[in-house]
Amino acid sequence: MHIHLDIAPRPKQSVRSKIIWVGGKPRIKTYPDPELVAYQNEIGYLLRKQLPFGYRPLANAVVIENLTFVFKAPKSLKKKYKLIIQEYESGISTKPLFRKITPDFDNLSKPLMDACNKLLFKDDCLVVKVTEIITIYGNSPHISFDVRSINSDGYETS
Repeated sequence: MHIHLDIAPRPKQSVRSKIIWVGGKPRIKTYPDPELVAYQNEIGYLLRKQLPFGYRPLANAVVIENLTFVFKAPKSLKKKYKLIIQEYESGISTKPLFRKITPDFDNLSKPLMDACNKLLFKDDCLVVKVTEIITIYGNSPHISFDVRSINSDGYETS
């Protein structure tokens, strides 16, 4: 099943922490970031709109393929790079303009996987393989990926 989310990728850490003093001793308290919660809710809403009526979350091992995070190209980008983006998006070229700066994959994929919990699959611990994660520039920011369920023998299930 192909999933296309028209949402700008936002890298977020899963929790924030702060030091509080209890009885004269420092303690670390963690709490969810409100921006992260809103972002995950937005992903969940967009995901629900794409799932067929009566869809049940996958319960077997899950493989996610072609996980693509497309970031809006900066306005200051040189004309030759804008042309690469245009050719890739129109299908003329198969070479995208890769985004080679932070954030790293774990800060991009973690909020996405958490948002897919109980919607796309029963738990994100069922994701056993992720193939081809790429971050590229494009004209419209979005996240897209393919998901399929496999059994213990590695064969696709329906």
